[in-house]
Amino acid sequence: MRSTRRFTVLGAAALALTTVVLGVQPAGAAAKPKTLHYFEKPTGFTYIPAGGKPIHQPPSGPPKPGDRIEISGNLYKGDHKHHGDEVVGTDHTICVFNADLSAYCDAQAAFGGSMLLVHSSGGDGDFTSTITGGTGRFLNAKGTVRTHPVKDNADLTIRLK
Repeated sequence: MRSTRRFTVLGAAALALTTVVLGVQPAGAAAKPKTLHYFEKPTGFTYIPAGGKPIHQPPSGPPKPGDRIEISGNLYKGDHKHHGDEVVGTDHTICVFNADLSAYCDAQAAFGGSMLLVHSSGGDGDFTSTITGGTGRFLNAKGTVRTHPVKDNADLTIRLK
């Protein structure tokens, strides 16, 4: 179902963005470009229709303007074929659908006492999101996250500038 895939892809993108924090340099440090790879598994999903009651599964039809989704997940080093067993981070994403049904998403990824902040305009298939900053050791982080959906999960490629 296309709407189910769209929600999964958006969530995966948001989760992928959070993994960037592991390679971000401390504030004030000279950052070297770095590429990181993570596998993301969603742990929670909530669909909130505009003015309606939240449900914990994708809707039966396409989203409507003003509808939102919230997705949480666990991040593992590697990709869908070869990844670690240990959760190295978690993330949370909120997406809102506009009048043209495009989704605008903001995500936070937590690694210890620091967070990475990401923004995307996700869609079906592969897409790229922007790292907009962070807190703690990820203050002023910049870069991109490329999300590649794999079934209900995603492979993430993070490029830190």
